[in-house]
Amino acid sequence: MPAYTWHMDEPVADPAAIPLYFVSKLAKEHVTVVLSGEGSDELLAGYTYWMKLWDYQLRKYYLNIPNPIRRRVNSLARALPFQKLKNFVDRASSDQNIQNLHSTTEVFREEGKAGLLNNEFRQEVGQINSLDILDYYNSKTDALDYLNRMLYMDSKLWLPEDLLMKADKMTMAHSLELRVPFLDHELVTFIAGMPSNLKSKGKTSKYILKKAMRGILPDELIDRKKQGFPVPINRFFKHEMREFVSEILLSQKAKGRDYFNSSHVENLLKRHQEEGTDHSAKIWVLLVFELWCREYIDV
Repeated sequence: MPAYTWHMDEPVADPAAIPLYFVSKLAKEHVTVVLSGEGSDELLAGYTYWMKLWDYQLRKYYLNIPNPIRRRVNSLARALPFQKLKNFVDRASSDQNIQNLHSTTEVFREEGKAGLLNNEFRQEVGQINSLDILDYYNSKTDALDYLNRMLYMDSKLWLPEDLLMKADKMTMAHSLELRVPFLDHELVTFIAGMPSNLKSKGKTSKYILKKAMRGILPDELIDRKKQGFPVPINRFFKHEMREFVSEILLSQKAKGRDYFNSSHVENLLKRHQEEGTDHSAKIWVLLVFELWCREYIDV
């Protein structure tokens, strides 16, 4: 973790950087330059965008339900032990604006930050909404449909501020040169002008790319289920890294920064240990931030 923090330079909290660090180390034993597919998902709807499109359409239907009935449904949903259902009614109850494009990927929602930040720090940053930056990009996407708006957002935020950053830093940690051919500017411009149905059709992502590669690449590669670069941080924080995380996040050094409510952090760690709960994404963000502070602020 300290090595990861040092090489990353910035507090980028993406667990996939860890296996990328090790696979880059392995690759360097054989080659000095590698080609990578960064950008293809953001250009050609490689993620499960169809789920977000379905979620968006379902919310539109949900909002057509008369208010008195919908309020009762909301209350019932929040009382049931189904987190995905609770998240859906929360999203559906909020404004249907551009910020909802990425509301499902927030680690700490705005109400969660209120309990996390200590009083003085919260007063300093209380008027800042992390998602306000989306409004800037929204002004540039008025002519685009819903899918292309999501792709545009990801190409401006997720791609440069996470994917490309971690790919560059983790490969260069081993002096490995990484190239991203999907981000050739002419190819990007060409794909950006394509209609949505050539990028995502039904549940088929990267539709036109798969169609173009049919007969060139084996079918089992084209048709296989999409795989990410998962890291079992949920299990790590419950077992192997439990003591390490507690020692870092509940240390006097961490508490002395006066950014976070230490009792809230401690409660978060305790709740993560409960059966069936998973707060690993939140814990990971806090862990990366504290280690980054130790590496670059405490000098």
